[in-house]
Amino acid sequence: MRPSRRNVLLFAAAIVCLPWLLAGCDRQTDQGTPPTTATGTGAGPETTGPTTERASATELSAGTARAELDLSDQAITPQRLAEIAQMKSLRKLRLSGPSVTDETLKGLVGLKSLGAIVLQETAVTDAGLASLAALPNLKEVNLMGTPVGDGAVQNLAAIPKLEKLVLRGTAIRGESAESFTSLSSVKELDVSETALGNAAIPSIAAMPALKKLNLWLTRIDDVGLKGLAARTDLTSLNLDNIPAITDASLPLIATMKELTFLHLGKTSVTPTGLMGLAPLTKLQTLIVTNLGVDAATAQQLREALPNLTRLDWE
Repeated sequence: MRPSRRNVLLFAAAIVCLPWLLAGCDRQTDQGTPPTTATGTGAGPETTGPTTERASATELSAGTARAELDLSDQAITPQRLAEIAQMKSLRKLRLSGPSVTDETLKGLVGLKSLGAIVLQETAVTDAGLASLAALPNLKEVNLMGTPVGDGAVQNLAAIPKLEKLVLRGTAIRGESAESFTSLSSVKELDVSETALGNAAIPSIAAMPALKKLNLWLTRIDDVGLKGLAARTDLTSLNLDNIPAITDASLPLIATMKELTFLHLGKTSVTPTGLMGLAPLTKLQTLIVTNLGVDAATAQQLREALPNLTRLDWE
């Protein structure tokens, strides 16, 4: 049987097109996977995870002129550290977790514009903090939850412009008479949630620039607080949740006439005793929660303290 004209034409067309079809298959085989696109890694715009990570890495390695960087939820690898080190305009940096070590701080010494750093719950040691002295514009250091101890203070004191120091939840105890004295430029000190006791108060009182002091949930008492007798220049004092502070401390506190902020919540101060705070005419914020204060006493406090703008008593 002779083939039809139609079949002959189809056969001829197949022979002509076959090389092109084979070449197309070869090209697809050589590619392997689809090319990476601007929105993902070849899987389309829904694949955003790697894209976000790559964009972040690009931004860091390019040394962008951003002022603040929060990497508190990320592990600090050597590559990531190198990227941060290129951000010469960085002013605020927040890091956290056990991947942040003494070696991490060594990698940051080139950030000469850095003004504030948060190192929360890290593995940094007392000795490792010495690296921060190389940062000439560093004014704020927050070590909340990082288990540094009294040995850290000497290294922190070497930071030339340090003004605010947060040691909340650290292993600081301040048992040496000179524990805090060397912090000559620090204006604001937070030692809350530590085992710090009466022995630390004299050295804190000797800090020449100190204006704001947070002693919340420490182990001091009325006797220890007397160590602050000479610091009538304090503008802020937080004694929250220190049951050993009683009415016996109020005459001393009343001499701190520069105070604009005072927290006495959850102490053992009585509502009647609070009226002894009348000399604090510059006081703007007074917190006296959980002391049994009633509306009448609250009104008396408002009348006695003419500049009071915030009174928390319920």
